[in-house]
Amino acid sequence: MTVKGKPHKVLDANRTFVEGCIMAGIPQAEVAGCLNICVNTLKKHYRYEIVTSLNQLGSKAAKCLEDAINSGSVDAAKYVLSRKFDWREKVEGKLDVYTQSDDEEYEDLTKLSLDELKIYAALKEKTEHIPETDPE
Repeated sequence: MTVKGKPHKVLDANRTFVEGCIMAGIPQAEVAGCLNICVNTLKKHYRYEIVTSLNQLGSKAAKCLEDAINSGSVDAAKYVLSRKFDWREKVEGKLDVYTQSDDEEYEDLTKLSLDELKIYAALKEKTEHIPETDPE
């Protein structure tokens, strides 16, 4: 038998609270407990906040990274190159500025400026998403 209490009243402050908690990685059960509701009620009334808050966090992080690269941060550029294009540093501390392309040759990125690296990264990302066509 299900016991029903009084209906939950959704407030804008609660929506902001739920969004912040989910972004911070707090489990839904704890968030629901803070609002004095069950997890099912949380999911029913705050589904949008639960689903979109992590995407918003990722978007904000990407924007910060983009701003850092645009301001000339070498560390931010190295981060993007290492995560998206398999660029890496050698253990001895010397930079390994060669990246492997699809045809197993290495491209030398040492002579590129930061702006040229941005263009290279954008072009590389676009070509990774182009589906191969069957020559039938």
